[in-house]
Amino acid sequence: MDRQDIIHDIFHDIAQVRRHMGPSHRSSCSLSPAQGEVIAVIAEYPGLGITEIAQRMHTSTSAATQVVDALVAAGILTREVSAADRRAVKVLLSEEGKKTLAQFEATAIKDMEQFLSPLSTEELATLRDLHRKLIGKE
Repeated sequence: MDRQDIIHDIFHDIAQVRRHMGPSHRSSCSLSPAQGEVIAVIAEYPGLGITEIAQRMHTSTSAATQVVDALVAAGILTREVSAADRRAVKVLLSEEGKKTLAQFEATAIKDMEQFLSPLSTEELATLRDLHRKLIGKE
């Protein structure tokens, strides 16, 4: 098996993992995949504007705006005018958003624990280290 075949296998394996992991924890919070991603981005980078959210999600600003609008309407996110630049709007998690994030993460971690249960602690550490290497977080 050459490198290209291995990459092909990894591509399909990752898709299977996403299909396996996605539905249960999202449905427990009534979130779409994009909404879950926006909440996670804002939790990690509070106060981003729509353009920065779109860049982090690798999507258009109009798509990011639609998701943020829905989450603001649901009371999960809030918009705040920037004190430094009154034209800029910062997006933040509301108190309800923080609760939703905690529920989302707890369910996702439970699902992940079950999914990863065939791996030993040593294998989990190796998987974590490889993942961190790929995302530049060594």
